Amino acid sequence: MNPAQRLLEFLTRAKEASRSGTQTQRDARDIESDDGLERQVLALQDLLALRMGIDELERKGRRVAVYRRYLREWTELVLAYPDGWTNGVNPDLFFPESTLDHLESLAGWFEQDALIPDEKSQMELTDFLRQVEDLIEQDATLGQQVKDYLHKLVREMQAALADEKVFDRFDFVEAGQRLAAALHLAANLSTDDEARKTWRGWAQNLWFPTAASALGSMPAIIVGVLTATSP
Repeated sequence: MNPAQRLLEFLTRAKEASRSGTQTQRDARDIESDDGLERQVLALQDLLALRMGIDELERKGRRVAVYRRYLREWTELVLAYPDGWTNGVNPDLFFPESTLDHLESLAGWFEQDALIPDEKSQMELTDFLRQVEDLIEQDATLGQQVKDYLHKLVREMQAALADEKVFDRFDFVEAGQRLAAALHLAANLSTDDEARKTWRGWAQNLWFPTAASALGSMPAIIVGVLTATSP
């Protein structure tokens, strides 16, 4: 699933949860829960991926002017701007059907242009995941729950890289975004100065947009890995 499709599902979920017309977006999105907050954070990351993905589509000669115009509307919906956090909203007015339809259209373009890591990129990603695993073990200030979650994300990607059948179906973009969010979490929770610096460097520099980067066929997920390894 690509960022546009995930964002569409996020906004559709928020729209349906707003049917009463009395709930604020804070309540409709269940921001007070860990799951609700994580969904909100991932939606913000998807917005960043959309911007980079649209740039890449344009480089490939796609017509993207309409998507650039809708970027502001998608951003306002994710941010519940201007007053969705404090007031109930009319879901049909607050989440216009045409705005969501164009997001679905963009998801279709991303789906057509999706790439998977080439052999060189797979090796670089494997090495990066090994570095993450090493730091998980070295950073004694992280709680076990956080460590277990990081290990889970890393092992999912390692398993996909090791199994050809899984590799072809695995969504590296989605897995990468979840890893990026977890790196941010580790950076915020670690009290080891050196480890925190590394977590933060990885979290700030690791990008998982949906389309290929400007570096030929190398997916942007790996370009992020290359910059992330030098915080």
